[in-house]
Amino acid sequence: MPNEPSSPPKADTPKPILFSNIDYSKTQGERFYANHIAASATMFDVRLLFSDVDVAGDGLVARQTFTVMMSPELAGILQMALNQAMEVYTSTYGQTRVEDILKTAAGKKGSHPPATE
Repeated sequence: MPNEPSSPPKADTPKPILFSNIDYSKTQGERFYANHIAASATMFDVRLLFSDVDVAGDGLVARQTFTVMMSPELAGILQMALNQAMEVYTSTYGQTRVEDILKTAAGKKGSHPPATE
């Protein structure tokens, strides 16, 4: 209709940043091996506590820990990236032993899944 105001021009929609488009060659990072993870969330962030757990006597002890704190939005992106990576893994190598480990742990009241190497 001629009397309707025209819409403002739309800004270019930003392209999503894909992890495969990022150059990591100039980064300096450390590697951390984890065989245990715990997660918690607040209204403002999601926290992942990675641990290198080992058997000590009759129990388990965390030898090292590494905490990652992120926004809930980044946690959602992480979830999607992990789901995609696990789909590739299982289609290539088959199912993981997670269900067996959790069933074993559930059968031992008060215990944790065994530490893996």
